[in-house]
Amino acid sequence: MASTCTASSVYNISELRSRLGSNGTEKFEIGTRLPNVSFEIPPSWGGYLPVSNKTKDREIYFWMFPATGDVGHDDLVIWFNGGPGCSSLSGVMVEEGPLKIDGKTHVAQKNPYSWTNLTNMLWIDQPVGTGFSRGEAKNMSMVEVAQEFNGFLVSLYSTFPKLRGKKLWLAGESFAGKFIPFIADHIYTHKEENEKAGINLQGIGMNDAFFMDNTIGKELPAVQFAQENAKLMKLNQSDVDSLVKLGKEIGIDDYVEKYLTYPPAGPLPVPSAFNQSKSVYSAMKKMAKKANPCFSPFYIINSAPCPLDGMGLDPVSEVGHTNNYFNNNPTSKQIIHADNVSYVECSHKHPFKIMKNSKTEFPLNTVLPSVIEKSKRTVIQHGAYDYVMLPNGSALAIQNMTWGGLQGFQKQPSSTLMVDGKNAGTYHIERNLTFVMVDKASHMIPVYKPKAGYKLLQYMLGQISEDKLSN
Repeated sequence: MASTCTASSVYNISELRSRLGSNGTEKFEIGTRLPNVSFEIPPSWGGYLPVSNKTKDREIYFWMFPATGDVGHDDLVIWFNGGPGCSSLSGVMVEEGPLKIDGKTHVAQKNPYSWTNLTNMLWIDQPVGTGFSRGEAKNMSMVEVAQEFNGFLVSLYSTFPKLRGKKLWLAGESFAGKFIPFIADHIYTHKEENEKAGINLQGIGMNDAFFMDNTIGKELPAVQFAQENAKLMKLNQSDVDSLVKLGKEIGIDDYVEKYLTYPPAGPLPVPSAFNQSKSVYSAMKKMAKKANPCFSPFYIINSAPCPLDGMGLDPVSEVGHTNNYFNNNPTSKQIIHADNVSYVECSHKHPFKIMKNSKTEFPLNTVLPSVIEKSKRTVIQHGAYDYVMLPNGSALAIQNMTWGGLQGFQKQPSSTLMVDGKNAGTYHIERNLTFVMVDKASHMIPVYKPKAGYKLLQYMLGQISEDKLSN
């Protein structure tokens, strides 16, 4: 694995400022000291930019860092958290940023696997209504989200002209599996205006992503997941037997064994007896919570004391709280040029509920195939210990998708991902698409398996070749 700490512990602030900053960007500059953080963070830029030059009351909040190492100066990765309505600032403070706030102690520590070591990074609060963004939450469709985000990008590149022409990558997790393909598709299909703005999209990366519907992502692989992970979820044999029985009633008890094949035999069938009112996924979740009060869909092996993440999200109840870093350290908002409003990591405003429950606009069989075909590289990852979207849900979805003239992978994923000389998962690459199953990882791969997430970022950016994934 390539070096994990390419950035100096002492920052040359003026040099780093010059990498992306220029005349006119001074008002966005953020200092290197944050309250209750004992070390310097790299210099950065943050604030608000509109989604359109015609719309001044809808602005997306961004926080951008320069590449601090010897690589990635010509790349820009934009990170999206999911929700919908989840702020990507949790990515800065908990996942891939230069610091990590511990959910138990609330103490910030340096992150040796900060993605800023490898590339210029930008985290955003989008759609409007998320986190610190300004304006009414009213987007109801992915098309609206994509249109507004592309407008924000044009504003960003106009304000920071040194971004023009840099290789752009969109990356994120969870519901970002809906956001990212539609945004990428919008950028590609509005090629002329985006090239004029200097926007140079290369590809996408999605972790534990909601790019398929719940039937494929949660229900069809549920019995197999129960049988494979019963001990980890503290389910007894009686629990498993009842789930298998329920699976037989609706025709999914052996679905993975029958239909997760390479190459696929054809479009995945939905059993005629399938009935979502008899959900194996929901029944298993109830059993797991009864067996383990700290059971979290984000990470199935959580144990007492039940954790909070460093930004106030309760992984057990899946609810965001106002008891978090920004609200507990209100001067931090002024420092990062955010409004002095109550910050919630994940908003549950009504439009986001509509967006989340929409039965349409799944990228799997709409925009994602063409995005893969137009991109230099697409990387889909899934943590093996994730329950929000089941791991084999992603595998089934890929096998039900046609891109590059063929349906699904033609060969079963079997290459071994190696991190620090140890087996860290399984991957496969075909027709511009890379799929990685990360062993023992949660819904948030950069949190629980940061080394694997870091190496896969190096691969997505082309800093290491395909053959390096296996050594």
